[in-house]
Amino acid sequence: MGFNGDVVVYRSPHALADLDASVGTSGHPVFGEWTGNDGWRVVHVSHDDDPGEYDREWLTDIAEATGHPVLVCNVFESDVARLRGVAGALFVDGWLDPDAATHSLAGCWFQKLADEVNEDPYYVGGDFGSEQFYDTLAAEVRGALDRARPDVVEAVVAWARAAGYDVATEDVDQHLQRKREPYVEDLFFELLQLIGLMP
Repeated sequence: MGFNGDVVVYRSPHALADLDASVGTSGHPVFGEWTGNDGWRVVHVSHDDDPGEYDREWLTDIAEATGHPVLVCNVFESDVARLRGVAGALFVDGWLDPDAATHSLAGCWFQKLADEVNEDPYYVGGDFGSEQFYDTLAAEVRGALDRARPDVVEAVVAWARAAGYDVATEDVDQHLQRKREPYVEDLFFELLQLIGLMP
């Protein structure tokens, strides 16, 4: 079993549990906390009873409560990670390790289509169940991720600026194309270092 849950990045003298009473409960245990630069905090919250991710509204509430931008990395089994954040009207929404994200998103899409037609997704035969069909889905997903990456890069750079840090667009672009080695959460912590938020 890998690393699961949300890694929440926020700036406040208060513990995250003081900002959201559900944090630290049996349904949302805190598994780790780190101290960043300049008063930033990094908290790993799992969701044992409620596997739902923190949504944009939750991020906005925390940002308003602290007066600072908020960033969250949703991690599943150390394999796949979604990056989301808010800074005023800015919303960051992207993925780390595009190869892993492609595989996961295409697999979810494939399963959803299989459920809709009541087919076994591993059935090999016909157009739907073929490996070629999955490859087509994966190619569409990867194309969408690649087209979205410039906007995600700019959003991350803008988020960093709002948080008080300057980071080069090219560095963020290269980082968002990296593969996990072996854990995807490491890419997130390295992104925080790249921004300057973590020592």
